[in-house]
Amino acid sequence: MKKSHNYKVTVLSRNAFAVNGSTLYAVDFCNCLARFGFDVTLVSLKQPDFSCQKITSNSSKVKWRTPGYIQIGQYLFSTNYKRWIYFIRLKISTQFTNHFRFLRFLRNCRDRIAKSFGHKDDVIIQDNKKDDHFIYTKSECSWVSKTIHDIAPQFIVFDFIDTIPLMAQLQNLKNNVRICLAHDIFHRRPSSAISGFQLAAIITKGKELAYFNKMSAVITIQDEEASYLKSCKINPAVFSIPFSIMAFRDNAVNARRPVRHQLLFIGNHSDHNEIGLKWFIRNVFPLLREKASDYQLICCGSVCGTIDKSQLVPGIYLCGIVNDLSKYYMQSSCTIVPLLFGSGLKTKLMESLANSCPVVSTSIGVQGIQKPERYGIVVADHPREFAEAIHMLEGKKELTREEKMAFELDFSPEKIYQPLLSFLKKD
Repeated sequence: MKKSHNYKVTVLSRNAFAVNGSTLYAVDFCNCLARFGFDVTLVSLKQPDFSCQKITSNSSKVKWRTPGYIQIGQYLFSTNYKRWIYFIRLKISTQFTNHFRFLRFLRNCRDRIAKSFGHKDDVIIQDNKKDDHFIYTKSECSWVSKTIHDIAPQFIVFDFIDTIPLMAQLQNLKNNVRICLAHDIFHRRPSSAISGFQLAAIITKGKELAYFNKMSAVITIQDEEASYLKSCKINPAVFSIPFSIMAFRDNAVNARRPVRHQLLFIGNHSDHNEIGLKWFIRNVFPLLREKASDYQLICCGSVCGTIDKSQLVPGIYLCGIVNDLSKYYMQSSCTIVPLLFGSGLKTKLMESLANSCPVVSTSIGVQGIQKPERYGIVVADHPREFAEAIHMLEGKKELTREEKMAFELDFSPEKIYQPLLSFLKKD
């Protein structure tokens, strides 16, 4: 595919270097555009850490810029005490493997708070009172404005809708195309929940669509959400761009040696992961142990911090945050995606397929996958069906050759980015 060396693209993110699937998707987006010859700069309000080698490594063609100091952002200025409790609990209980890292964190917090409150004229800019992710400070806005004006890109990509309020800081920057990397549609999350769960949207439909209408284009992570936005008759062009195979290729295992009856669940501390995992432990795992007493479930990620260890039954192991998941993908007989609500395209599902690991998922978990059976995914929404599907896959060591080829073809960068590249070159 012909490369576009003369175009500058700036991706503006609130938290591009967090440890989650959204970060991986944004990084994959940046790397794919750089692969096609765009001059890509990732501008983030959070500094990188040890988990961000794909952007910060010398091998990446993506440039990145962050402030000289880190604002705690929505946690520091939030009036919701639960945010403070959550922030402290997450940092202390799941992200510190030694006391040196913990002391460094405390020093950083001291410096951040001191520098934040040192700006006496700093004010809070809050565009949506339902969610603290829409809070910005005057100093944050000034830094974003100066940085992007210095880069002077032809294309500005807003990572998530929570960065769109910053667009007001860029009014003087002319001759650029503005794009929203939506990830998923927030106001639709309550309607996607499997019956029995009542969820509240963090933003209304009208507000979210109004944000999108400020853009020249909106990118969703899956076809169904792209079709929904088109049906809403919003003004911008709408594209569906899922994860590319390149997001997972570097860390994919070469050969699988699955351990019989070993299951794998990976997730961060988000509500949909916590509730889905607890549903599986309570309703599905006992059925599996009836079939075979040696079934075991390996849980990785910050979701482990949401599970009460005193309530665990034998066979469930909480590993916490793991830097390298390759051995778990190599040894697990299958990955489970027992999600009961959510939206977008699930990172754990894509990463499992890239590692040739069979998957059992609920229908919510396979959102964004048009034909899950094409990649060997088994879908089940009821506990007994879920258990039967897992048991049925025990004899399957890895994806078949046809399933692997279908996955690599359908999610190749050349295929999924072609419509967007045509749009960018036209503008």
